[in-house]
Amino acid sequence: MNEQKTSMKRILILAGSVIAYYMGSGYATGQEMLQYYTAYGLVSMISCVFYFFFFWYLNQNFIYAGHIGQYEGGMSQICRYFCGKYVGTFYDYFASFFCYACFIVMCAGGGAVANQQFGVPVWMGAAFIALAALASTIMGLSSLINLIGKIGPVLIALCLLGAIAGIIKGDTGIVEGSKMVVEMDVMKAAPTWWQAIINNVGFAIMWMIGFFGGMGKTEPSYNNARYGTIIGLAVVALAFAVVTLSELANITLVWDSQIPLLKIIDNISHTGAIVYAVVAFLGVYTTACPLLWTGVSRVAKEGTKRYRLLIVVGAALGFFIATLLPFNKLINIIYVINGYVGFIFFAFVVVKNIRNKLAKSKGQQTIE
Repeated sequence: MNEQKTSMKRILILAGSVIAYYMGSGYATGQEMLQYYTAYGLVSMISCVFYFFFFWYLNQNFIYAGHIGQYEGGMSQICRYFCGKYVGTFYDYFASFFCYACFIVMCAGGGAVANQQFGVPVWMGAAFIALAALASTIMGLSSLINLIGKIGPVLIALCLLGAIAGIIKGDTGIVEGSKMVVEMDVMKAAPTWWQAIINNVGFAIMWMIGFFGGMGKTEPSYNNARYGTIIGLAVVALAFAVVTLSELANITLVWDSQIPLLKIIDNISHTGAIVYAVVAFLGVYTTACPLLWTGVSRVAKEGTKRYRLLIVVGAALGFFIATLLPFNKLINIIYVINGYVGFIFFAFVVVKNIRNKLAKSKGQQTIE
């Protein structure tokens, strides 16, 4: 394996790209936290810990497969590596389609932010996200990682500041909010907290295969990619916990809100909410780009005329569909339906790891 030297600067850039990719409209708006964590009360802190360890394990596997295999077929070959020819083919197409469906959710999230804070039509915010993602995604994955990796740490810092302010100024309080939320008609991702975390991991796996496999392939240093991912995931899990606590502390204010985190900040400072609306927009944008790239790169090679054409078509179609349903409904439909199918992939990764260890013990080749 031809490895480049580990670089702290590069590790932090990669960590930033991980943070930016995970943020998206679900996190930056607080809607994903509300449905998957806050709705179950303080027990959701356990979910945040599970989230980190699940994705630490999974993404190390995706990076390793991409780095060692150097698969020209990208996600297609990585899915087959873990699941075999037939199941891998299913997950290849399923993940590509699902990532594109989540790009639609990002467009809807941008529309919801613009509508709630500035009173403009939903289609205007959705159009902004679609056009920005189109312009950035045409550059390809390597340029995309460098761009969003520099934006990510700034976004997470501002999101955390807003959430911490919400905890301090909370109308309800965390403990009382945790008691109240179980009796409220909050939209939930699943009947129980443990089903919600399984579903949350399941839908996010489908995001990760192509992005982290691609990172492993394009990043010359495996250790840079590995350490950057660990740091990024730790920050993301902590951020999930902080936003959840902030929503619990303000549950009577946000329980039925489209953009709960923005509503919390607006309750503290209208000026701060205007600033945060821009932050949320950037968070949506940094996730929309890799999702659009993942969906299109499955059927077209970067840099080709076909790739550029499909980026344009994909952005336009995503914008149109995003204007048809409310943002929270799209999250509840697209994320939840795909979450359980996605989690089965986790079992295939575990089985593949066991097979690799057995093969190594016998001195056999493990990359197929």
